[in-house]
Amino acid sequence: MIYFQILFLSFSFLNFLEGKDIEGLEKTVAIGIVITFVFFFLINSILLKRKKHRLKHLLNQYTFDKIPTENHLDTNPIAIGKSNTYTIKLDFKNRNKIITRGTYVLKTLYLTIFFIGVNSLFFGYYEYFIVKENPFSIGNALLKFVFTGGLLMMAGILVYLFLTPSKKFDLNKRSLIGNRKINFSEIQGLQIVPKLDVRKSGMYKCYELNVVLKDGKRMNIMQHGDKEMMLHDAFKLKNKLNLPLWKKE
Repeated sequence: MIYFQILFLSFSFLNFLEGKDIEGLEKTVAIGIVITFVFFFLINSILLKRKKHRLKHLLNQYTFDKIPTENHLDTNPIAIGKSNTYTIKLDFKNRNKIITRGTYVLKTLYLTIFFIGVNSLFFGYYEYFIVKENPFSIGNALLKFVFTGGLLMMAGILVYLFLTPSKKFDLNKRSLIGNRKINFSEIQGLQIVPKLDVRKSGMYKCYELNVVLKDGKRMNIMQHGDKEMMLHDAFKLKNKLNLPLWKKE
């Protein structure tokens, strides 16, 4: 039944487009997409500020563990790149696993790029194949894909893939799955490392959350520029895994 509804809506939409200014409609929809995601961004910014206000008292009570004197802990940054905004978070909703997820900042970025690409591609195909009645071929379809919104769609997907780290703490199997699988028994602690992000607009601090192994090697879990949310996630992870949390002195 749902397939017939989708087909009906599709034909209805195509009938609606008939005789319309396609270029004007494309721009209008693109503006609507941007406004929608800007609204999404602003709402989530307000909610984050309220959450940080509620956490303020709790954050003042956090205390880091002392680094053992025999532990020659490397305090140099290990993550590639820097971010001066709140882009990544730890998701604790599932009782059996803790995973890294993109925040509303990252979601706004890649979804806006992706849907503007979808919008441009749809109207580009509609104008080329339906309005101008050009014959369909794989070559023509690929050409329009490249020169309309296809590359923007791909850019949105690449932003998601490359800026969202895929790390998972499996609490049942007692293992961390990232670049490789690490058993919890191999981990000696957690570490926060601040670093400077120097730009033309000024200097910003960025923070890394790393896992420190018993052999001294480290794995980055995430990095971003929001100190309060980094501390909140790091101490929550510390308590979940019952591990010490160290910071660079």
